[in-house]
Amino acid sequence: MSGEERRRTTEPVPVGLTSVTLIVDVNAPTESAIPCPTDPRYVQLEEAGRAAVRAWITHPAVAHEVAAAKPALLRLVEPLVLPDQWAVTLVIARFLDIAGRYPDGTTWPNPFAGAPNEALATARRIARPLVAELEALAQRVAAAGAPLDPADRSVLLVLAQLALLDVDPEKLRPDFVDELNVLPPGWIDREAADRGHVATGVSRHGRTARFQADLRTIAEDVARHLSPLGPIRAPYAGGRQRTGAAAEHRQAARRDALREVLDRHPDVTPGRLIATWGSGTATPGGLLRTLVHLQPHDPPPSEATLRADLRALRR
Repeated sequence: MSGEERRRTTEPVPVGLTSVTLIVDVNAPTESAIPCPTDPRYVQLEEAGRAAVRAWITHPAVAHEVAAAKPALLRLVEPLVLPDQWAVTLVIARFLDIAGRYPDGTTWPNPFAGAPNEALATARRIARPLVAELEALAQRVAAAGAPLDPADRSVLLVLAQLALLDVDPEKLRPDFVDELNVLPPGWIDREAADRGHVATGVSRHGRTARFQADLRTIAEDVARHLSPLGPIRAPYAGGRQRTGAAAEHRQAARRDALREVLDRHPDVTPGRLIATWGSGTATPGGLLRTLVHLQPHDPPPSEATLRADLRALRR
């Protein structure tokens, strides 16, 4: 969707134009089809999304405002036959111009792939007012005191599921979040990644150092996966690669990251950092690796380097 289509609007679906019913029938992923999330960063990003939703889904305004918005949203999607939660998720995500990504690089499918042009035109006419309704719903819930970011499109995706599915308001408890399709409170710009660039953003739900570090390293994976254009290293004088200053920069970045590791793991040792290097950010080594934007297969700093860093930071 273009930037123009993302603007908030209250325009109704145009009348007098042909409306074609489109049956959205996309097979939901099964346990065997979903890639196993071997990369713990994906698990942590998903949990960040669920934790954000748990913080606001029980607020009384959610059930009240969703019930009030439900008739208008259902009328908007009448031309679409959405047989299940997966169809609702894919269609609304498409309207919001977002998609989930699995660790193996695959993304949620396009629910409109192969649809006739008339059906696609109908979907485009629905998208703009439907997104506007969801934005207005989120604004009302936030204004009532619920701790949600109404500009976060992952929030809009959840609100759409609550409104378009047959959800009992009594079920809006923290554990119900596990039954919803939830995205992290951050995003990777796919068009930038296609050009070999890395561009990420986070909503107010994702403004933590750990979340942003995980998102940034996954964005590097996406850029490498989508574009053959790798990073360009600037040469030093005479065309040689800069060494001394670059090493100093790496040391400063590593020690800045170690300060955060020490805040959470004050008794950490160099051996423990190396032993947990390939693990998740709940471990000292995995957190250090993530904060310095390295991958599990990248080698950790030497034990002597880490010992010197820790000695300097603990003085």
